Amino acid sequence: MGNINKEHENLYERYRRDHIKEGGALPMEAALTNLVAHSISTKGYKIYDGGGSDKFGIPILKYDVVVFFDFANDPFFMVALDVSEGDQCDLYRCNPQSELEKVTK
Repeated sequence: MGNINKEHENLYERYRRDHIKEGGALPMEAALTNLVAHSISTKGYKIYDGGGSDKFGIPILKYDVVVFFDFANDPFFMVALDVSEGDQCDLYRCNPQSELEKVTK
């Protein structure tokens, strides 16, 4: 499948497996958090303004980490997990209670 960021998919799966091995109870949430942290440290994220591409017109792929800025110019980092629509993508983040939530943007 060509619409998957394979590098991030492999990292996500590694982080998920590591969390399970360590006895963690929230493997998907831990993997997402670690993937975002990795993308911030390597600047491997895309700037997102809505739709199915970043602000430069590059398509958002599954497992891409994206950032968008609110009205106060605060950054919000999320992971694209569903890009099947083509003109939009579903973004996910962990809320303060460590629960996975879908974000509408």
